[in-house]
Amino acid sequence: MGAIVPRFSLSYYFIWAFLLVGISEEGCKFLVLRLYSYRQKAFNEPFDGIVYSVMVAMGFATLENVMYVFQHGVTTGILRMFLAVPAHACFGVLMGYHTGLAKFDAARAPFHMLKGFVLAVFFHGAYDFFLFLQDHPDVARYGLFSQLCLIAGSLLSYWLAIRLSLRSIRQHQALSKQVFDKPGDIL
Repeated sequence: MGAIVPRFSLSYYFIWAFLLVGISEEGCKFLVLRLYSYRQKAFNEPFDGIVYSVMVAMGFATLENVMYVFQHGVTTGILRMFLAVPAHACFGVLMGYHTGLAKFDAARAPFHMLKGFVLAVFFHGAYDFFLFLQDHPDVARYGLFSQLCLIAGSLLSYWLAIRLSLRSIRQHQALSKQVFDKPGDIL
């Protein structure tokens, strides 16, 4: 990638976080969700989009965390357990919410699927972007303060994703209740 954009430039970290990591990781999760879970007969209410998406995300996060432990040791795995793993669940909620909408709104299904994927990629990329910037030479020059600012940026994007996820869960709970109370009135 250093041949396309200068290493340690903001463009470098942006491409790395959003395009390489965000799209590839969320894309893998999306493919499993769309090509397997979405087709299941048991996917029969809007909230199932969140349930299946989070389960796919947790499987992905577990595999990723095991790989990080092999590469960087148990301490890294423990640290990731408290932020990276729940972050994957959170991004899964965002994707799953819109997948659940897509399942029961055939006319706008492609829009819902794309929106869920884009939201997951955006928040995943934002979370990683601030963490990746810690490798930037200027961050090292300014020391702990700049690293704390970047960690705060990452945590802020994570917090916003959590807030959006909780709202999505509440909305789908209401939709799923309607599926069983008045099936003809949803969406």
